[in-house]
Amino acid sequence: MFTLIILLIGVSWAGNLWTYERSQLEEPLFLKHYMTLDGATGEIMKLTFLENRNSNRTVSGIRIDELPMVQFNLNEETRMKHQVIRSASAELDPPLLRDVEGKPLSIKHITVFFNHGEQTRVPIGDIQIVWHSKPPSLTNATSGGSSNDGSGFDHLIVDHTAELEAITYTHNEHVRPWFELKLNNDPVESIKFPLSVRQGDILHFTYKLTIPEDNPAAMDVLYGKALMHFKLPDGQQKIEAFHLTRDPYLSEKQIKKLVRAQRGGER
Repeated sequence: MFTLIILLIGVSWAGNLWTYERSQLEEPLFLKHYMTLDGATGEIMKLTFLENRNSNRTVSGIRIDELPMVQFNLNEETRMKHQVIRSASAELDPPLLRDVEGKPLSIKHITVFFNHGEQTRVPIGDIQIVWHSKPPSLTNATSGGSSNDGSGFDHLIVDHTAELEAITYTHNEHVRPWFELKLNNDPVESIKFPLSVRQGDILHFTYKLTIPEDNPAAMDVLYGKALMHFKLPDGQQKIEAFHLTRDPYLSEKQIKKLVRAQRGGER
């Protein structure tokens, strides 16, 4: 009888250990990020990643080869059952970027440094650095906001007479068919461009990005831009932008899916 009890305890312990091992990341995991940042305005680049709660191998630093001058601060965001959601943030300070000023960049990989001294290169998605902001501005933002569910709005006032020739948005291939953008309650696709705008006109944009939870894209970070293509009375072309943001709040179910995918799809 005593031998049977010991055997059952051993089987239970082995089962618990097997379940625990299956819940662990093999190494820290960075989400895919689809971002467009204006290098002329001092925007913040924020990268989200997961680590095991009790891991002795943690991220200690990040380097972007295209922007080696940018320094990241690491923070803990949320503690989940088996993982910790962390972030790495850096300000794209324009004076710091003078060596690449005016040069569009597409960043698809980053170098990650670990606490024991090793490093590795990992895919990050697609982070675009653009240079759209050139004074004077044609519009002035009076309010705006976004939510974790992928919805948001921006309220702009026109400062100068112009022709609004088109509205496009970055990472278009990634967000369709789940994205909807409206201008003054009209779907952008239904608006006949060019649209004449005058000083004092209001441009009220609303957007919604609804990705099914079971779709892998639901776990991606979006920090894109809607691009307003203007033509001035003197014929000059100008692009102005506002943010389209979706920073997902990861559920335990989604984290389990990410862990399983990293471990080779094991069930």
